[in-house]
Amino acid sequence: MMPMDVDAIVRAHGAEPIDLSYGKDCYALSLLEHVIGGGRPICALRRGAFARLFDKAIVKRALAHAANGVLTPACLRRALPDRCETFPVTLSRWGGKAPDDWGSSYYQTSRPGQNLLLQLNFPASHDRAYHHLVRPDGAHPFVMFSHPSRRDELFTLAWARLDVDLETNEVLIEEVQSDWIKEVEYYRVCCEAWISDGEPARSRFALAFEATPFEFFSYVERVVRPYARLWSECVLALAIEFSYSALGARRVFFHTHEGGQIMKRLSKRYQAPRSLYTTLPESFCFQRTRTPPRMFRGDPRLEEEVEWFLLELV
Repeated sequence: MMPMDVDAIVRAHGAEPIDLSYGKDCYALSLLEHVIGGGRPICALRRGAFARLFDKAIVKRALAHAANGVLTPACLRRALPDRCETFPVTLSRWGGKAPDDWGSSYYQTSRPGQNLLLQLNFPASHDRAYHHLVRPDGAHPFVMFSHPSRRDELFTLAWARLDVDLETNEVLIEEVQSDWIKEVEYYRVCCEAWISDGEPARSRFALAFEATPFEFFSYVERVVRPYARLWSECVLALAIEFSYSALGARRVFFHTHEGGQIMKRLSKRYQAPRSLYTTLPESFCFQRTRTPPRMFRGDPRLEEEVEWFLLELV
């Protein structure tokens, strides 16, 4: 999308951080809310594209409140967890600043131009624990400066990149990713290696932060581990809800693993985890299709029979 279009969306929706309240599997309730309108028979929903959501415990709680076999928005609200995390969301952009850069494979955008960036940031409680336990020494060790993460508080847990077609009200989710979780895991493995090699508790590996390996392990297990289990579904839920509520999209596309390699011109060296482009969208009831987003009309790459994921909302 063109930078001026990204500008317009950021001006309209990104003046202040947006709070996202989220708990495990809440995406299932959010999707059903868009499907049922004022209420729909459960038997019809079980035969439809969103049937797999009924295996979720959170949806079963909603069904327990359904009278006369009809699922209503009130049933969904009553199934929400008592406690959810609140994630601040910030909007930004990703892509080259000038037309000469728009086709660069470095940015991994499927079309020339820029992507809208949704940054899912950690709650303040995480940032306090991070400073207390890790005690970063200068730069923040889990931030990759070549990627679209915030470099200071609010720290970015994960992000989603969107390509928006304002003419057709279609959105393509280009990418979901978390550097912070990946980098924490890398440091964890290295710290374990230092300890097993008999290094002192304050190993020379920990030059990036003041914490001992044991303090760092406490941060990993007590603070980060819950976010590691939650981030991918949370950021995809954010991307879908923002596309629907803020951008008015009713057709949301997501790359398949193989299709993304073609459309983003990725080499094998930069392949993303396969599960993020298979298991994750399937759990959100995306359906595979060979009909591309209309923003790619006439694109010669489509001669390779590219497959996509598609979520159609009402």
